[in-house]
Amino acid sequence: MFKELAEIIMGGGLTITLESAGEGNISLTVLPKTVKGESPALSVPLRLTGMPEELDEQLGGLLSRYVSKRKELAESLKNVELVMNAVLEEAQKMAAEKSREVAKKKSGKKEQEKPAVAGGSQEDKEGEGEEEGEGDDRGGSCDEVGGESENSESLFE
Repeated sequence: MFKELAEIIMGGGLTITLESAGEGNISLTVLPKTVKGESPALSVPLRLTGMPEELDEQLGGLLSRYVSKRKELAESLKNVELVMNAVLEEAQKMAAEKSREVAKKKSGKKEQEKPAVAGGSQEDKEGEGEEEGEGDDRGGSCDEVGGESENSESLFE
């Protein structure tokens, strides 16, 4: 029995509580102390209730199974943590790479959008000297743009 308890103690200590459970039964609680940084799942207590003879007979085996399951859980939690850290690291790398790609695309678009400064374009020179609206097919009359025409409806009705 103390051999099994020693394995739990190596992990940070434990508290054992014995209480009368009535009708000749004893209630035994083994509560491992949590170690800093350890998952709270590893501090789940072992609670047993039985006749003194039953506890004498079975306590060693039950403690052994408890210690074994606790070790398995600790190992599983450690593996999950390693996998989660690897996934997080990969996600951060992918996010950084995507961020670089977006920044590269944005900087490429800015380069393409910059107008030619030296001398202006030929179209700019051709339009110089003309009256506003002359030779410019893009504009329309005020009635067509801001006013109402036969084919348009007022937006404020």
